[in-house]
Parts: sequence; C-alpha cells; structure tokens
Amino acid sequence: MSLEEMIVCKITTVVILLTQYVLASDLVMQSNSPVIHPVLTKTLRLRCSIYKENPNLAALTRASSEREVANLDETDVAYDDGILTNNVTNTSVVVTAPAAATTPSPLSVSSGVDVVHVMTVIINKNISGKNTTIASVTPFNVAAALHPFNETTLVEGGVMTGSDADLQAYLEVTWPNPREEDAGTYSCEVVALAAQGLPMSLTSTLRVTAEEPKFHDVVNYLVSHEKQITKLHQESEDMKRQLHEFQSNSSLVSQSLQVRLNTLDNIQTGTFSCSSPIFIRFEKPYASIPIVFPTLTSLVQTSSNSSSTFQIKLTQVGPTGFTADCGYTGYFLPEFQWLAIGQ
Repeated sequence: MSLEEMIVCKITTVVILLTQYVLASDLVMQSNSPVIHPVLTKTLRLRCSIYKENPNLAALTRASSEREVANLDETDVAYDDGILTNNVTNTSVVVTAPAAATTPSPLSVSSGVDVVHVMTVIINKNISGKNTTIASVTPFNVAAALHPFNETTLVEGGVMTGSDADLQAYLEVTWPNPREEDAGTYSCEVVALAAQGLPMSLTSTLRVTAEEPKFHDVVNYLVSHEKQITKLHQESEDMKRQLHEFQSNSSLVSQSLQVRLNTLDNIQTGTFSCSSPIFIRFEKPYASIPIVFPTLTSLVQTSSNSSSTFQIKLTQVGPTGFTADCGYTGYFLPEFQWLAIGQ
C-alpha cells in the first residue's frame, strides 16, 4: 500500500469516528437542587431527557456550579483502533454512568450511542439496595407514577416521534414539599433501539441528599420570603390602583350612559299647520338644544286653477321649543309632523 493510500485510509477512519461521535445521543438527568432542606425546600424536581444531538448540553453544564460539575458522571466509552465501541454484547448495547460521587451533583450525563427509537423511559429510586420504579413513559402510555408515589408526586413526560426532534423523550417527577425520606439515589433508564437495530439501554444516576437547615439556610429562606412578600404587596397595590381606575372609568361610562338614556326618555313629537311663522312649545323642556325633524304629512289643495310652491324651515330651535316658517303656501294647506330628540 502506498503512502498516499495509507493517508487516505487514516483520514477516512477519523471521519467515520467523528461522525459516530457527533451522532451519539445524550441522556441527561437533572435535579433542581441536589440537597433537600426539610420544610424550607418547597419543590424537588427530577428530569430525565434524551437528546439526539443536545445543543444545550454545554449550557446545562455551565449552569451548574464548579463544585457540582466537578463530579459530572462520564460514560464508559472505549476506542479500539479508531472504532467507537459501547460495551457491545451480542444484541445489546449498555451504557451506564458510574455511581454518584460523594458530593451530590444536580446534573448527570450518559452518552455514546445513536438512539433511533425510544421505547420507554423510567425513573427509579434505590430503596434498600433495590431499584424501585417511581414513574415511566412510553410512546403508547402517558407519563404516570406508580403506587405509592402517585400520591405524593406530579409527573409529566412524553416520547417524541418526529425524526427531526433534538429532544427524543423526557420524564419529569416533582415532589411538592419534599421530606427527608425523599432523598436518595435516583436513576434514569432508557430502553431504546440503536442505529444498527440493536436493543440497548442508557442509564444515568443522580443522588439527592437531605440536610437539616442551618442558620444561614433559615436566614436565606426568610429573606427570600420577605422579598416575595414585598413583591406580593406591590402587586396588591398595583391591583388596587387598577381597580380604582376601573371603577372611575366605569362610573364615567355609567354617567354617560345615563345621560344618553335620559335624552332618549325625552323624545317628543307633534303636528302643526301653518301659513305663517309659528312657534311650537315642547311639553317638557330639554337640557340642551334638541334635534328637530319636520316632515310633510298631508297637503290640501284649495283651488284647482292655480299652482303654488311652498317650503318649510326652522328659523329657531331652543330647549323650550322651535319656530317654523312655512313660507308662501298659496292655495295649499300643508300639515307637518315633527320629531324632537335630545342630544
């Protein structure tokens, strides 16, 4: 084999290696806090997620403190002559994170294989040396907790079926007001199919401890609640102000509506005949000048040998009445009807 062929072969091997590594799925197990302080800790949340290519893994790692990330779990992944292996035994692939370190970490990661199809996600707790299932989710069953954990936990999760989704599946368990006995070693197990069609499992372990609250924990708790009380007080004052503004606006709208209703109550009508200016007095005076509409209702001709033109105009309108000028009517006797509406 020539030198050029050997170089090409080596480059091809490296490309295959990098491609397999990039496509590796990541199993991430997180907790919102690695330590439970009974009474003071309001929520314990464990989340297990598997990503095809996790773009947020670096951000998740940075979000943990240096003390917590220093004990980040690593996967047992071996390299053999440029080939990436993951403890392949017959038809199964197992990638297992080691036991949690002495100092608890809120983040545990397992990776190394390309997951094609997730079949189930399970969160277990080690009780007396035995893994006890807390909750699970599959593509065909909704996320649910098993008895007796279903009485003290809230569960959500799902398996994503889209091939383009970065998040392939997740399972989240929440303990409201966790107790000391809720501490322990938890593990997340994902059963899936690898890219080669082989059944496989990914496992990641996380430890949560319980500690009696110290003086500074109580102080921090009181300070945080004082801030929350101050915030709630401010929100209450804002709501009172908004309520006062609403009541003021509502009062103005009510008054305006009442004025409109009062004007509608004072609608008057009548008829008149005229051959000269005439003043019509309203039965009930208006608060302001109303709108008056005159209209012709009848026309009586007094002579058949002549023709005349006539017109009507309102020369004056006031709160108490209006003046109508019929102009020259000749041999006609017109009768008008009027309508007055307050404004």
